[in-house]
Amino acid sequence: MKDIYAHFALSERRVMVVISVIALMITGCSTVPKTTDTLERTRSAYVQARSNPDIVSHAPIAMREAGKALGKAQEAENFQEMERMAYLAKTKVELAVVTAERKIAEKKIKLLAREKQKVQTDSLKYEAEQARKEAEAKADEAEERAFELETRSMELKAKTREAEVRAREAEAARRETELARAETRKLKQELSQLKAERTNRGMVLTLGDVLFESGKARLMPGAVRQLDGIADFLEENPNRNILIEGHTDSRGGEAINRSLSQHRADAVRDVLAEKGIRATRITTKGYGRNYPVASNKTEAGRQQNRRVEIIVLDEGIDAESMFR
Repeated sequence: MKDIYAHFALSERRVMVVISVIALMITGCSTVPKTTDTLERTRSAYVQARSNPDIVSHAPIAMREAGKALGKAQEAENFQEMERMAYLAKTKVELAVVTAERKIAEKKIKLLAREKQKVQTDSLKYEAEQARKEAEAKADEAEERAFELETRSMELKAKTREAEVRAREAEAARRETELARAETRKLKQELSQLKAERTNRGMVLTLGDVLFESGKARLMPGAVRQLDGIADFLEENPNRNILIEGHTDSRGGEAINRSLSQHRADAVRDVLAEKGIRATRITTKGYGRNYPVASNKTEAGRQQNRRVEIIVLDEGIDAESMFR
């Protein structure tokens, strides 16, 4: 009996195993696969389309619908639903690609049309511009010819005026030369009357010692009258300045002689200023006994050395440049 019970127990266990295997097989056959070739191809096509900005911007609705269909395919509960939604998603992706290509093509066509219109417009503008330039060129040519004729006429007039100006300049130069010569003759005559001597420093007039009080800087009445002629000359020649130099003989100390010579030169200046000659035209300098013109060993020589020299400077000469 124990053997029979054992046989039945073993058989029961075998039946349970077989039933379990059959249940597992049934369960495996009813499970939905996670992916299929169609789903993988659709997912790849969607990712590729999604990475293309032209497709995303030109077919946003189709791409959204493709994304939704792809999501549903990935969440499908059975194989048939997965295949159907994957195929639908794939169709939406292809539609998005075609839509984007169509819109891009339409834009290119519009762009080409605008470019064509622009080329035509530019061509018309170019032709009009060329016609305008040709007309302007002809007008410029006519104007240039007229200008050339006018220029020739003006050149002839200019040459005529130039010849007239040269003639006037020559006449003016001749008159100026004659006036300069006359002025020079007059100047020489006036200076000759004043007994002036021509030197490399200018015309020099000498006032002797007898025109001053002995040992003093006060001018004698005769010297004042003699200065009238010099004042008249300076009034008639306002562009000329003078340098007045005082000199003494060798007797006495150097400081005393230099002071006396300066005071005598200043005295002559003051007289001329009283006669209306501007002080700015007169420069004075006392040299004392430093520049004798004769020997100081004789009375006659010493008398010649006691003098005041008035140097009439040439026009434009600075008095200080003529200092000894």
